Amino acid sequence: MSDGLRIGFDAKRYFENQTGLGVYSRLLIDTWSQVFPQDELTLFTPQLVSSVGAPAGALGHGLRVVSSRWPFARWLWRSAMPLRQARRFGLDVFHGLSNELPFFSGQPQNALGRPVSLVTVHDVLFRGFPGQYPWFDRQIYGLKTARACRDAQQIVAISQATAGALMDSFGVPSQRISVVHQAAHPNFSKVVSVDDKEKVRKVFGLPREYVLCLGSVVVRKNQLGLLKAYSLLQDSEAVPLVVMGSLSSAYAQEVQSFARKNLQHRQVIFTDSVAFDALPALVQGALFSVYVSLGEGFGLPVTESLLSGTPVLTSSVSSMPEAGAGLAVLADPTDPEALAEGWRTCLSNQETLRASLADGQERLGVFTPQSHVRRMREVYLRCLGSLTD
Repeated sequence: MSDGLRIGFDAKRYFENQTGLGVYSRLLIDTWSQVFPQDELTLFTPQLVSSVGAPAGALGHGLRVVSSRWPFARWLWRSAMPLRQARRFGLDVFHGLSNELPFFSGQPQNALGRPVSLVTVHDVLFRGFPGQYPWFDRQIYGLKTARACRDAQQIVAISQATAGALMDSFGVPSQRISVVHQAAHPNFSKVVSVDDKEKVRKVFGLPREYVLCLGSVVVRKNQLGLLKAYSLLQDSEAVPLVVMGSLSSAYAQEVQSFARKNLQHRQVIFTDSVAFDALPALVQGALFSVYVSLGEGFGLPVTESLLSGTPVLTSSVSSMPEAGAGLAVLADPTDPEALAEGWRTCLSNQETLRASLADGQERLGVFTPQSHVRRMREVYLRCLGSLTD
């Protein structure tokens, strides 16, 4: 094998998703082009025109883009064609980046006959929190995940927690799972100027001191549990709380109602989802951030806050301790008293916590996009090597 790898990615999310799986795909692929320019990358997408940027054909970095010629059956093209074309192009690896693989992937028989198939599984939360997903969606997610885990030679889990869930829920052997922690966007590691933080603070009408809670306001994110803990604080401890995320759910209405009825004397500010470009300034401008979810595939806001130099109070369960890298303050998300005590720790130990983050940046380096692609390439090489052993 030459030094360069020929890699194909299922890039649907790269082109069509603004957040979440789209950010994951773009960070991986764009950084790969910079770190390993000798590798040939082919992006398979059913949609030629991107909803998040330039048309697919205008991409730089020497990427080849293959799209559907079936405008009325793009879903069928994505399910059937990419792996066939990957074989025709002589690719070494085909990687499904969003919990699924095309049909007919199968297990590789030899290093030359077909590409090694991998799939990234971000979470199986539809199993752990069934009440938060429609019945039909749960069936589809379950079928896609089970088939991808069956067909892929190697499964990439974004956390040890997700790896454990795959073993428990789908019976995947541990040796078929590689844990490659998710990368955070490099914008969070860049120091935002005082002036820029002040501009963003004024745009959103925030007080000079605030605590930030990011994430869609849904049951799993546990904002109601956070507000119950907030109600237990002394007035001197109750720094204004900013809850920032989608407010469209029924649960969001319940959370806002609780705040109106029980926290009239406290300053709780609800702000709907904001542009990504404003997030680093908002995070760096906070005294500390709070992310007390009941379960996550990874818990990216925890890592983003730590990379920003902002202390974090997060959950002691699921993947949040991994995202916190030993630098976050942990508490039981189901115990309001424990969350209130964690809040007090973050508030009263600002100097110590910020110093520990400054000293821990090397530990947090594992969450950079450059580290992410290097570890992913090691997985590819290990899989390819196993075919020739």
